[in-house]
Amino acid sequence: MAQAKKNNDGSTQFLNSITDLHKAANKADFGKLQSRTGALARGVDVCIVYLKVRPFLEIILRIPIIIPEKVKEGIRLLMSVLDTMCPR
Repeated sequence: MAQAKKNNDGSTQFLNSITDLHKAANKADFGKLQSRTGALARGVDVCIVYLKVRPFLEIILRIPIIIPEKVKEGIRLLMSVLDTMCPR
């Protein structure tokens, strides 16, 4: 964590916010937010959107050099949360 404070760049902040989101998701009760098709957020079905975007996220993760590894790790964490919330 000390290294993350020294490297106060966008990717570190992004990774930290995704980690915090993952921790909050583990504590949250999503039973209230579930519909028949998945999680709802202000009238938008997150699962429908995620299932359309997921193939593009997988492509982004396969790009070798352009995207920093910490950003890719954050995308993987986000995908793991959404995979848990949204059954395929």
